[in-house]
Order: sequence, then C-alpha cells, then structure tokens
Amino acid sequence: MTVPRRFLLPALVLLVTPAIADTPKKAPAPQHPTLTVANGWFATVRNNGPTYGYFRITNSGDKPVLITGYSAPACTSLNLEEAHSGGINGKAAVKMTVAAKTTLVFSRGGYHLVCERGSNIPTPGQTIPVKMTFMDHPDLTADFSVREFPTR
Repeated sequence: MTVPRRFLLPALVLLVTPAIADTPKKAPAPQHPTLTVANGWFATVRNNGPTYGYFRITNSGDKPVLITGYSAPACTSLNLEEAHSGGINGKAAVKMTVAAKTTLVFSRGGYHLVCERGSNIPTPGQTIPVKMTFMDHPDLTADFSVREFPTR
C-alpha cells in the first residue's frame, strides 16, 4: 500500500511533536543584582598630577552591592575619594555601597576616582578599561573615555 505524499508531512509532525514537548528545559542561570556603569570618563590634567574619573553606576537588583575596589592598566593606583570644600586632597573612601534600585553619580565636587598615573599618561580620545570589584558579585569592567580637564 502506498501513502499519498500529502499525508506524509502531517504524519511526521504528529510523530515528532511529543518528542519536542518532552525535551527538558535548561535551568535559568543564577541571578545577581544587575549593575551597569554609564558615562565613565577621565579628565586629564596638563602636569604630572593624577587623572580624575567620573561615572554613574546603577544597581537595578533587589539587594545592595558593595564596591570593594577599582583598577585600571593606566593607573599605578586607582582609588575612590570624596572631594572637600577646597577640592584638593580629598578624603579617601575604601568601599562604597550601591543600594538596591539606585543610581550613584560620581562627579566633580563629590565622590570620584583618582588615578595615579604611571609612565603611560592617558591622552584625550583614548579609552581606559576600569575594573570594579564587589563583595558577593562578579567583577565589572567598563570603558572610560579620556577628555580634557574642564575648566569651571
């Protein structure tokens, strides 16, 4: 007995459909609070002083995240500081908490990064990768652009 070709495709679909329906689904990956860094940039200065970094970090997760460190290949050291009224020799901050559902802005006159430069002085137009480390959260690397230091 021969089966007309028009009946072969529907029969094949009926045979394969149960096998597809029984295929186990992958378990979702473990979730961490979502962190994003935006508007990252370094301001260059004309002398041999440090370079200052500014950025926004957003934690869209449900739990606070503790930033424990910063590093960049263009910096012999990269630290978080809080500017004081004179704007010079700010107060060092070791760690910073980003609360859940919050955006922190690191800007002139407030908290900012201080990059002690090595022999490779960044110039405007370059991009510097900045690695941030966290307690109980994967590291995050963001590219910071280099710009001229703005005058007030």
